[in-house]
Amino acid sequence: MLLPSGKPDEGRVSVGSGAIKLQTQIVPTSAHSKPDLTTSQHPARRTISDGVNHHSNTKSVVNLSSRILTKDEKDTLELGLNFAIPFQRHQQLIIEAGINIEICLQDFEINDNAKNQIRSGVARILNKEKNKPDPNKIKYADLTKKLSSLKHDPSIIIVPADKGNATVIMDKDDYNSKVIELLSDPTYQVLNYDPTHRLEQKIKTLCKNLQKLKHISENEYKSIAPSNTKCPNFYGLPKIHKRNVPLRPIVDFRNSPAYKLSFFLNKILKPITNNFPTKLNNSYEFATEIKNLIVPDDYELVSFDVTSLCTKVPISDILEYIEERLQNENNWKNLTKLNSKEIIKLITLCMNSNYFQWKTTIFKQTEGTPMGSPLSPAVAEFFLQKLEWQIIIKNQKKKL
Repeated sequence: MLLPSGKPDEGRVSVGSGAIKLQTQIVPTSAHSKPDLTTSQHPARRTISDGVNHHSNTKSVVNLSSRILTKDEKDTLELGLNFAIPFQRHQQLIIEAGINIEICLQDFEINDNAKNQIRSGVARILNKEKNKPDPNKIKYADLTKKLSSLKHDPSIIIVPADKGNATVIMDKDDYNSKVIELLSDPTYQVLNYDPTHRLEQKIKTLCKNLQKLKHISENEYKSIAPSNTKCPNFYGLPKIHKRNVPLRPIVDFRNSPAYKLSFFLNKILKPITNNFPTKLNNSYEFATEIKNLIVPDDYELVSFDVTSLCTKVPISDILEYIEERLQNENNWKNLTKLNSKEIIKLITLCMNSNYFQWKTTIFKQTEGTPMGSPLSPAVAEFFLQKLEWQIIIKNQKKKL
């Protein structure tokens, strides 16, 4: 079984995502024996070893299953999950080339004799190509056969790694047990119905009312109103850089009722999150910021990570904070005719769209932001900005 290699935006914590900052501080070593927070220390004498993967594999293929791969299977998998076989219908390409050239000729301001000469020349070239063997068909003829055995093996699952662009093969039972362990968290509750259609109608009605008020244009309504949507799908990506290879939960939010609306709102909120003192665009900017930083001998440079950020964001508190920022800043008002109350109402609707399906079971995420939603990184960003303002910026002059 193959899972999609694309990773929808899930609001993960990283430097450079533009969503969540890596807050770094210099702290005295004496005040920092064994913190409760998950931290990473970066003195030159230290190396990171806790997450070493002990399986003997190549960098691009990691086999964690009980199946032994043949050399052909391994070589094929090393091409990567994004590898696509070149177009093989040689004859059809030639026909399409002739049709496209004829279409172009119709637009040329030349006489019929000149057009006929071009047609004759093109026909000679295409006839020569028509009789040549298709090189792609020869080169990739055995590729499907090599993958067939893997594809039809019900005991394994093939997924992209969470990081490192590797292809991972896992026993399906092991993969399923890890997913079940993730979903056994009290944050997730089983739903006995699919809310997709109801949510789709609710979003349509609200957006139509905003269009009638002329707070969104007809084009905006068409771009955000959902239709023929599906329940978001849940899957996990193996963290091969960590012990016991846990899964990172991923929800494919595309084609879900609130996807287009979330994307629309994210564009409105982005100028506000960008307008903050500790905002970093990427890791290169972070490196530039600390390039000339001198760390005293009795201090260490530490960074704080957040575990399961999506499910830890307090939505009601953050919605109040977002509304406060909307009212106090004006850099978003040239992007929309919506007022702050309407934006908060739409955000609330998107935040309540935190449900997904795994196999045949539908789950509701009872806390935090929807995983995979284009809006979740921005909401999580507001959460960390509020935290940074209260703990760091307001206390910059105080000694740690």
